[in-house]
Amino acid sequence: MKHILKTISMLAVLALSSCSKDTVEIPAAVEINYAGISGTWQLTEWCGEQLTEGRYCYLVIERTPDEESGTRSLTIYQNMDSSKSRCIESYYTLSEDEKGNVYANGYYAFGGGYWSSPYLISSLDETRMTWIVDGDSSDISVYTRCDSVPEDIVAGTRSL
Repeated sequence: MKHILKTISMLAVLALSSCSKDTVEIPAAVEINYAGISGTWQLTEWCGEQLTEGRYCYLVIERTPDEESGTRSLTIYQNMDSSKSRCIESYYTLSEDEKGNVYANGYYAFGGGYWSSPYLISSLDETRMTWIVDGDSSDISVYTRCDSVPEDIVAGTRSL
């Protein structure tokens, strides 16, 4: 009887401790594909550093290709190289290498040329996505999913 009471007590302690508020929820991984990366993302960390106050970069990634051209758009709203909002239209594709790594590559609209390099999408979950410049493992961009790009940024009226 003593053994049974001890076992029940241990099970009760385990049950209570598993319901602790200190439990950390780990977001579920999302498949890296057109559907998984589509949406609006805000750059929150670049090359291991948080963005400085007032700097921003948002990606609006479309999943569905344009019916006429078959291209998928990726619109960038940023002020990383300017004191004012800039909207940069581009188109992208995803490709997978023989190891199963997925890369995003693209080109800018209006004759702007190709992106300087492909990006390895190294991780993706419901809230975060990490891109690494192919050939420069120190150039890491961490994006956080968000509802939308702020209206003053879309309008191009936000400045530092």
